Amino acid sequence: MGHLTKKEIPREIIEKSGLAIPKQDGAGYYDRFRKRLMFPILDQKDKVIAFGGRVLDDTLPKYMNSPETVIYNKSKTLFGLNFTKRRISEKDAAVIVEGYTDLIIPYQNGVNNLIASCGTSLTIDHIRLMRRYSRNIIMVYDSDKAGEMATLRNLDILLAEDMNVKIAEMPKGYDPDSFVRKAGAAAFEKILANPTGLFEYKLNHLLSHHKADTIESKVKIAGEMLITIRKVNNAVLRSAYIKKLADSLSLDENSLREELAKPKKDYAASYAADDAYIKITNADIGGLSTADKTVIGLMVEDNTVIKAVKENLSSAEFGNAIAQKIAESIFKLHDEMKPVSYASLISRLEITGVGELLSDIASMQENFCDKKKNLEDCIRWIRKNNIKKSLEEMQQRIRKAQDTGEHDKITDLVARYSKLMKESMQHHDKGLR
Repeated sequence: MGHLTKKEIPREIIEKSGLAIPKQDGAGYYDRFRKRLMFPILDQKDKVIAFGGRVLDDTLPKYMNSPETVIYNKSKTLFGLNFTKRRISEKDAAVIVEGYTDLIIPYQNGVNNLIASCGTSLTIDHIRLMRRYSRNIIMVYDSDKAGEMATLRNLDILLAEDMNVKIAEMPKGYDPDSFVRKAGAAAFEKILANPTGLFEYKLNHLLSHHKADTIESKVKIAGEMLITIRKVNNAVLRSAYIKKLADSLSLDENSLREELAKPKKDYAASYAADDAYIKITNADIGGLSTADKTVIGLMVEDNTVIKAVKENLSSAEFGNAIAQKIAESIFKLHDEMKPVSYASLISRLEITGVGELLSDIASMQENFCDKKKNLEDCIRWIRKNNIKKSLEEMQQRIRKAQDTGEHDKITDLVARYSKLMKESMQHHDKGLR
């Protein structure tokens, strides 16, 4: 911040760039990426448009990224592509990894046709950008559950854009960065040279999570596979996949073909090994209030306050669906006597952009001096705001009843309105329950 102000760059520009965050009390700014190793993110003209930051110890969140700006759109930016696009074209294959160091370390050791998404799932814009250089994709993911889930989520969108997709699986406990450091680039190249086809990868994953020993489980697995097969544009390949699926599940091939020919169905997604994953698509994470973020962050930073929050707020009282789902997961982990951390929430929640949201929440906590008072103030604000919204809704219902001449209904609504008003005053006077 000091360096930029010396360069006479306006503070509002520094804030909009995401490099600095205003303090909660309004008294100045602090650096978003302080105490982090910085990774410049460059566009296709080699100009810096954003940053990624990685901690140098075990604190969480591990990575923090720049927010989107007028020059930085994560869904259209691939880390490292400006350096690797020529090699991708020459080798006619793009190797997709997850993290910044997962690209940098192999690249420094001679594996030079890699790209990485910037802390987000692959988008259609990413895929169309890759397609300029090659239609052949090798996806490399960690061998943990989160890696499997990310791989499966990306498969169908790649197929729909007519890409040839394979998956290279890392040995358990390794990512490309750690594996190249230990085993060398040649060993990593050997893994890349023997990837698994997308059909086999997804089918093996489903079979490992759902025993194909009943008709119901076979139908469920087949339904998931048909979602993928339906995306395959090549008719010969699609036919071969149907035959292989029928053989693998001991199902009638013609029946699968009939099912494939039906209008597209919304099969229930079952990528998760259990019911812990929460699926929310196209959610607006920007609707969280500062109070919601503060309470969530304080619960994660100090698990001992979760009990006090639960006694004063239900998950349904948080401001929107995203905050409610996060709070619900925190409460559930606490009830199960499991530690609540940003990492455990990211692995438990399947919400687009949740990693970045939790990173922003984590960065807010550094600025709180009196965390207990902040927690109390925010809980009080959330409860008061909920009552305010209820009162506004009640006023609308009273006006509607007046317009329609429903006098009995008016009497009942006015009584309930008065009761809410009293509750509002009691909460204000008494503070937390």
